Amino acid sequence: MKRTAMEAQQTRQQILLAAVEVFAEQGYGSAGLAEIAARANVTRGAVYFHFKDKTDVFATVCRLVAWGPNAVQHQDRTESPMKRLRELMAAWIEDLDQGGLKRHILDLLLHKTEWTTVNEDFRAELRSANDQHRRQIEVVLAQAIADGEIAMPPHLSAHQASKALKAALLGMVSFTLRYPQSFDLAQAVAWLTDCLLAPGGTERARSVVKSCSAEQSLSDWA
Repeated sequence: MKRTAMEAQQTRQQILLAAVEVFAEQGYGSAGLAEIAARANVTRGAVYFHFKDKTDVFATVCRLVAWGPNAVQHQDRTESPMKRLRELMAAWIEDLDQGGLKRHILDLLLHKTEWTTVNEDFRAELRSANDQHRRQIEVVLAQAIADGEIAMPPHLSAHQASKALKAALLGMVSFTLRYPQSFDLAQAVAWLTDCLLAPGGTERARSVVKSCSAEQSLSDWA
């Protein structure tokens, strides 16, 4: 009997949800399509009907979460730049404390994925999406500097400060994913934003840029 479009979509969703679980448990490298098919209670043929290969499943799973600036694209431009900056930082970690899909996928990307030539195309896509978020931070920082809300030393640009904030944000997310009870992530990110941009904080931001430059696991896709 011919399957309906709705049934096909339901099967696709079953496969993706099963893939989230298998990838979270085994990591990208160890997970196989056979395990994903079994978890979804479908045949391997059904998986191949919807997806080209494991890399395609992996990329589709990760695209279930918006990594770019979509969550804050409708910000009120009349708000102060610092308020908008706090919203930008908070939006990126939204839902992580609920243990949902975004948390599982971030844990997979930061801790359980081996980046190779096979998944290089998606790696580049992810870098681009994350850089959109960083560029939004940079634009708001530049506006805050122009409005006199932040005083940057001559050797630290809005571009460098945005990289510092993004790198520090990823580091805090990585830590809280490994140690969920360590601290309140939302409060910590709010503190991070205020601390780095408070008087004297720009020097701390410059230090963060230097200290994070060696963090290959984060900078690979940030």
